[in-house]
Parts: sequence; structure tokens; C-alpha cells
Amino acid sequence: MTEFGNRGSQCDGTGTHAAKSHHQGPLRPGRYPFRAYLGCPKAGPSDDTTTPEGRLFFHILAAFAEWERDLITARTLDGLEAARARGRTGGRKKKLKAYQVERARQMYDQTGDDGKRTYTVQQIADEIGVKRTTLNSYLRTTPPKSTHD
Repeated sequence: MTEFGNRGSQCDGTGTHAAKSHHQGPLRPGRYPFRAYLGCPKAGPSDDTTTPEGRLFFHILAAFAEWERDLITARTLDGLEAARARGRTGGRKKKLKAYQVERARQMYDQTGDDGKRTYTVQQIADEIGVKRTTLNSYLRTTPPKSTHD
């Protein structure tokens, strides 16, 4: 027995532990014990989730972690809002200007007498000076202009 009760482990002074199992039977369903020994098992019972005190301590730490994550999220959103108020927008600059997208769309929608497209996506991409995948993303996000207005 240590000063914190039977922890089932002995510290040999070299930083290693001769651990004994606390459980003589099967684990409770959905419950897996977690023991964090800080240097020596005499650190205290708060790091052993097999005890009620350890589970409470673990829940308190989890609540602080969740609170900290929420603070970071709130501060990030406040910073983004302040940047937008100053006229700053985040993200990568657009590769194509509006007139280039319009020209690409016109070329893409152009068909010959046989009903097939006149230009392939690769030909349009080469003409505009971008990769085919970049052009495809612009063609997906810009709807074709309706010809029956």
C-alpha cells in the first residue's frame, strides 16, 4: 500500500514501473482504464480513471479543453470579422479574371454543326494559360448562360 492506496505499481527509482493489473475480471463495457503516471505512481490518484476521483478529474480536464477550444474558435471568428470590416478577405487569390472565365465558358459552350463541342477543355486551358483541373473548377462553379432569354 502506498500513501494513496493500493495502486498496483511500484516505482523502482529508475523511472520504470513494475505494474500489476487492478482488474481481476473483465472491463466494464465501454470503459477502458487510463493511468498516467507522472514519473512515479505516487503522483496521486487523480490520474487513474479506474477510480471515481480519477474519472471526475478526467472530466474536468476535458471540460477545460473544450472551453479552450471554444475560446480559440470565438477569437478566430472575431478576428476574421474584424478583418472583413477593414476590407480584407482571406483565402487564395483567384487565378482567372471574370472576362477570362466568360471567354472560357463561351468556348466551352460553342458547338459545331455536328452538335459536338468545338474545343476540348485542354484546348481552352492551353488558350487561357491554366491547368485543365483549374479550368474545370471554374466551369463547374459558373453556370452556362441561357440562350433562350
